[in-house]
Amino acid sequence: MNIKSHETIVREKLIKDGVISRNWALRRYIGRLASRIHDLKETGIVAKGKSVKTPLGRDYEYYLVK
Repeated sequence: MNIKSHETIVREKLIKDGVISRNWALRRYIGRLASRIHDLKETGIVAKGKSVKTPLGRDYEYYLVK
């Protein structure tokens, strides 16, 4: 059985799409997205976050910088 870590899922999403949202992560049972982003900084992946307005309210998104 192949189970990916939360850090791996977040890394793959950021590299593939260049953006990841808190709500996207929560739907996949990743509750501490900011912590996973912080862990990725140690591997050289840098992402900046900002609050965005969505049709259903507000969300927080991280964008791949490097």
